[in-house]
Amino acid sequence: MEHTHHEVIEKEYIGKNLDDDGRGERTGTMITAVAHIITVVIGSGVLSTGPAALMVFSVITYFTSTLLADCYRSPDPITGKRNSTYMDVVRANLGGMKVKLCGLAQYGIIIGGTIGFTITASISMVAVIRSNCFHKNGHQVQCHISNYPFIITFACIEIVLSQIPNFHKLSWLSILAAALGNIAFAYSFSAVLIEIQDTLKSSPPQNKVMKKASLIGVSTTTLFYMLCGCFGYAAFGNDAPRNFLTGQPIFGFVEDLCAQRWPENGFIKNEYVIKIPFLEPYYINFFR
Repeated sequence: MEHTHHEVIEKEYIGKNLDDDGRGERTGTMITAVAHIITVVIGSGVLSTGPAALMVFSVITYFTSTLLADCYRSPDPITGKRNSTYMDVVRANLGGMKVKLCGLAQYGIIIGGTIGFTITASISMVAVIRSNCFHKNGHQVQCHISNYPFIITFACIEIVLSQIPNFHKLSWLSILAAALGNIAFAYSFSAVLIEIQDTLKSSPPQNKVMKKASLIGVSTTTLFYMLCGCFGYAAFGNDAPRNFLTGQPIFGFVEDLCAQRWPENGFIKNEYVIKIPFLEPYYINFFR
């Protein structure tokens, strides 16, 4: 009877573009959840531990994620009341001072992660500019560039993006960013798992979809880390590049091959200067 009553209420809300908790209708799917998970996990530097640690972290993370996925609704994991945030889950299941301790811990992790990603993003942007500098002037030039302007720039962009309403619906941002990979950040999506699950639509049950998304996301990131962190070091040892994206020789090989094949092609050869206030000129090549 309770299940029937819940289904009637849910259908009534869905007809008004609202979910059963009175909030806007969720439209997320397993694909968007996987994209969010992979984006949170992959994106900060390179790994520094062996394959055993990677596998242990992945198994523990998947197990705890399946437990947490059942806490999105309480007391019943399918028909219970929604808990839209991690703190709501703690409030519904533990309550008291534990809610404040949870908020302190969670926001501390999020702030630390934001700082880490901001620094990593600035390093990546500097790597691109240094690559252009080396390409233009040769590797004998130092091409020293400060990270601080890029840290400030990226932080400002983050502040602007954080003001976008319904930002969780822009799943294409996560899919785009997932192309980018330290154990400190690895498998860290549990801190925002409830928020990711809160973007999923009502049917099928969110806990089942989230468990599948966690399995796919953790498996994908584990494979990525194993390929980069283990096989890369097995092949190159301590000479493995810090930035796997700019360190892959395939890009330079393709550039040289195309430059030899079409030496007069402006799309391949031409470089354009973009003058940025307070920074050195930025050279862009559309083919590169």
